[in-house]
Amino acid sequence: PIMSISVSTCGTVLASGSLDNTTMIWDVTTGKVLRHLCAVTHTLPEICRKETAKFDEDPPKVAYAFKHHIGAVSTLVATKAAVLSGSWDQTLCISYLPVYRERWNDTRAVHILKERGRELRVQVEEIVEAARPRRPVGRAMRLMERLEAELAAVEAECQKREQRLRNSLYRCRKFLRVAGKDVGKVMSIAFQKLEGGAYGLFAGYADGNVRQWDVNGGRVACVFMAHQGSSCTCV
Repeated sequence: PIMSISVSTCGTVLASGSLDNTTMIWDVTTGKVLRHLCAVTHTLPEICRKETAKFDEDPPKVAYAFKHHIGAVSTLVATKAAVLSGSWDQTLCISYLPVYRERWNDTRAVHILKERGRELRVQVEEIVEAARPRRPVGRAMRLMERLEAELAAVEAECQKREQRLRNSLYRCRKFLRVAGKDVGKVMSIAFQKLEGGAYGLFAGYADGNVRQWDVNGGRVACVFMAHQGSSCTCV
């Protein structure tokens, strides 16, 4: 079942959280699923296959797949730049959407570059095979040199994109958890711009307290003793 929904301030993005441990991001105007947040524990080739396979779907339904929480997603807030989710595993997760868009583009590029690399290798092998037992000469040699130069450029760009994918994996999300204390499930969250331009992240927990987080420092800035003896289900 769906445990929580949230709409962005611009009114164009809707996020829903479910007991199956996933978060889904929807386009309000079209009704299509933009992102389905499930698991990021795959190796790079698996991510490439998983991500690029979705481009051929008609209509496209899923753009990303990550898994942030061990427990069920109980609440979330969607903004233009991030999706904030709270879970029964006592964690908050901030998913930075611009980084995920970057990863989406890089994953697609890696898929295309690898396909082009395979095509170039086949063409070079065909030229070499046609000239056997001698080496290619004249026009065939010039064509082979051009193909090999393009192949080297393709492989270099592919390696660059793969490295960027590996690096961005650690920038795309941030986890917040109360250390050394059992505070219960995260029941609700609120994200609001405060005076002075700062942003406030507030989370309601099953222990009945609301905690304000310092996102940059990754620590609890303030605790509001809200509902002792009962869960704080809405902030």
